[in-house]
Amino acid sequence: MTPLTWTLVLLSVAATLRLPEGVHGLPQETLLSDTENAYNPIPSPDGKMIAFVRTGRWEKGSGGQGRSNLKSEVMVMDTEGHLITAEPLADAFLQGWTQNGKQLICYRDHKYYLVSFDGKKSRQVDIPFDMTGSSNTKSVRGAYLPHLDAMVFVEYLNSSPRQSQRKPVIGVIRTGEKEVARFDDWSLGDMLVPSPDGRYIAAISDKYIDSHLRVYDTLDKSWADLGRIVIHPAITYAGANNDWEWMQASWNPWFADSSRLAFIANGSIVVGTPDGTSKETIAQIGDKVGLATPSPDGHSIAYVTFETQVHPTQPHWTFWGNTTIWVVPNAPGSRARAVTQRNADTTYCLRWLNSSEIVFDRFDEGYHFSSRHRLWKVRVDQ
Repeated sequence: MTPLTWTLVLLSVAATLRLPEGVHGLPQETLLSDTENAYNPIPSPDGKMIAFVRTGRWEKGSGGQGRSNLKSEVMVMDTEGHLITAEPLADAFLQGWTQNGKQLICYRDHKYYLVSFDGKKSRQVDIPFDMTGSSNTKSVRGAYLPHLDAMVFVEYLNSSPRQSQRKPVIGVIRTGEKEVARFDDWSLGDMLVPSPDGRYIAAISDKYIDSHLRVYDTLDKSWADLGRIVIHPAITYAGANNDWEWMQASWNPWFADSSRLAFIANGSIVVGTPDGTSKETIAQIGDKVGLATPSPDGHSIAYVTFETQVHPTQPHWTFWGNTTIWVVPNAPGSRARAVTQRNADTTYCLRWLNSSEIVFDRFDEGYHFSSRHRLWKVRVDQ
């Protein structure tokens, strides 16, 4: 073929694939596995492995429609999609890796622990229904603080145990044995994301849209409020409509050096310092966006755009599909570019595998009981 003929062929292929505006050349999307029903991919600190949650219906539940009937098995694959763990390491949700990459941070049903590749659990905390004797609730989510070498979670309690003397609810970050930080409000948030160096703890609500991003400094013993943010548009209220929280997906806003966080606020990508004294708008990106996260080298920020559509089997639900992944340089006034095609499925977790590749999940809501979720990766340096 002549060069002109090849050009016409490539243009025809690109038109067929309906490449989004901003993609130069064919997108380098790679399906990591067509056999694993998986979501929430989290790369190891060295970028050589990907931990994820295998899901779908299982026989251990009640037989109904609740989350007890949905398995959550922690697995690990390499960056090409080959399984490293033959059997699940834990029946749990996944928060992340320890700094040395040797253990995974897991939780489910008010049990919080680390698990190693031989399936051995450590630092386990199993919370009874009432730990303090007062009326309180504990978060399902857990996290790990390296400087304490302990699992932490959020507990909400009333300042007075007597019904007639109840005062506003207090949010407490604690280990199984002691209190780490206290916040005098019920809106602290259940999701804790410690900074890579362990000094700071970002506390975010995974139940309400436009929740505040609050950061606790474990060194100065102080709180900072970075304002209202959006994690994922599926977070609307505490109820059955909040699919992102129901699946216990994860998000990490921290830069690798713990100096800043990237997040979405008022339709913009914002980069802020943990103390809240500096916030810089990188780009205006509009509404229906989520999962902003910085690259390991700090040069770029990835995020996802969504479009609302009717759920195929539950028309009274809103489904956040037709997703596109975008990358924007970490500099004010930057222009974002799409790095994937628009896809009918939704995305719940987006992470950088390295500074050139992104790993993410895609949910096909047309399948009952989360029976077809897949992991993908895409190169962003093309």
